[in-house]
Amino acid sequence: MHHTVLRYKEACIIGEYSPEYFHVKARNYELEVRPRMISLTGCGDVSVSTLHRGRKRAVYVSHQVIECFRKEECKGDVESEVNTGYFTVKATATPHGDYITILTPGSFLSDYIVIGEDMTYIQLPGGRDVYFEKLTGLCTIYIV
Repeated sequence: MHHTVLRYKEACIIGEYSPEYFHVKARNYELEVRPRMISLTGCGDVSVSTLHRGRKRAVYVSHQVIECFRKEECKGDVESEVNTGYFTVKATATPHGDYITILTPGSFLSDYIVIGEDMTYIQLPGGRDVYFEKLTGLCTIYIV
């Protein structure tokens, strides 16, 4: 398992990864991406939409506003972009908000994931079905 510290707003969030998964952790939010499955803690509502005449599928997961770790808690170099060989993760700051984008390998059945301040967006190929399980504060999304 490898670790990285990602810039988010004026502070950071923690990333852990291996070829089998990528895990993002903040104070009140966690996201773990694995082949055919994505888990989020701190989640709210989940909705699925079809885009581009059925060629893409979008999953929207609402959550509380992400609370970052303070700069003092961020051990190591804070990075804006990480390429692990399997995943590419990029932090972006815009006038509309801060985002973390995760590009996933093709075997994970998702195109990419965007983590916003209070919403996580997951884009999938349109031919994939999505099932989700929601427990108190934990959402698991299955991609088939």
